[in-house]
Amino acid sequence: MDISNEVISFDSAGWNFTFYETEYHKVYVSTNGWMSFTNLGLDFFFIE
Repeated sequence: MDISNEVISFDSAGWNFTFYETEYHKVYVSTNGWMSFTNLGLDFFFIE
């Protein structure tokens, strides 16, 4: 089972985000912390 990672970096309103996506999870990383989202449930993490 192959998993391809796609990284998208963009600036929005002065915020820097890096977006990672696989078949199983999505991770949003910012300069102020990180947020993790997974389609396996409502798992949510945010570190400030």
